Amino acid sequence: MSDTNRYYIANIIDSYYDMEFRTSVLVRATDETIEDKLKELCSTWYSEDDPVSEEIEGTYEQPNGCLTYIDNYKEITEATCNDLIPILGAF
Repeated sequence: MSDTNRYYIANIIDSYYDMEFRTSVLVRATDETIEDKLKELCSTWYSEDDPVSEEIEGTYEQPNGCLTYIDNYKEITEATCNDLIPILGAF
């Protein structure tokens, strides 16, 4: 087990009826915390003050009717993360 931070790029999907919106975000987490970090990100996607709970495993229904979920994620290097922060931001 490693408590060393690693860097990831994750794709979040917002699904609203027949439309899907994909957003890529940068995440720093450990191997052990990446899944929890991504769940936290989805549950607070629209409001950190009012997190939503999972409807179906990994899927969060937002107050506006969107379903938010992680499509996938991939580990990236710290250098790549640093290059992408000005473009994507980081969580």
